[in-house]
Amino acid sequence: LLALLAPAASFACNPDFPKPPILQGHGWDTVARERLMEDVTTVAVGRLRQRMDIVFDDGSGGGLPRYVFEFSEGWGPVIPRRQTIDGYWVSCEIPLKSGDYYLFFLDGERPLWIQPAVDAAEDVASLGDIDWFYDMKGDLVRPELADPRAKETRP
Repeated sequence: LLALLAPAASFACNPDFPKPPILQGHGWDTVARERLMEDVTTVAVGRLRQRMDIVFDDGSGGGLPRYVFEFSEGWGPVIPRRQTIDGYWVSCEIPLKSGDYYLFFLDGERPLWIQPAVDAAEDVASLGDIDWFYDMKGDLVRPELADPRAKETRP
C-alpha cells in the first residue's frame, strides 16, 4: 500500500458505501431499523472530531480519508471512546460536519449504518435507556453499576 498525503481529498465519502441487505432498495423506517438491529451488537452516539486527510491508496486512486469520532453513549457492549472510521463506510448522503453528532449501528467496531443524530429521535427512543456513557473526564460510566436498582427497572 502506498501512503499518500492529500491536502484536500477529492471526495470525502463513498457513494457506493456498503449497505446491509435490508437497506438496499428500501428506505429507513421502523421495519428497516428492526431488521438491522438483528445484526447490530452496539448502537452508539458519536461526535465527529476531525477528518484525517491521510489516505491509503492501493494504486487505483480510490483512497478515502478517515474520520475520528468521539463516542459519548451507547446501547449494548461498550466501545472505545474514540475511534477512527474509514471513509469507505461513510455514505455521501450524510452531511459530515465537525462537532455534529451521529447515530452508529455497529457490528463490533464496523459501522453497518450511520445517520445524523438530529434525524434519529425515533431510533433513540426505540432503544430505551442507555447501557453506558463517557463522562466529561472521559471515564466510562455504566448506570447499573452506579445504581444497582437501575438494572432492575429496565425491561
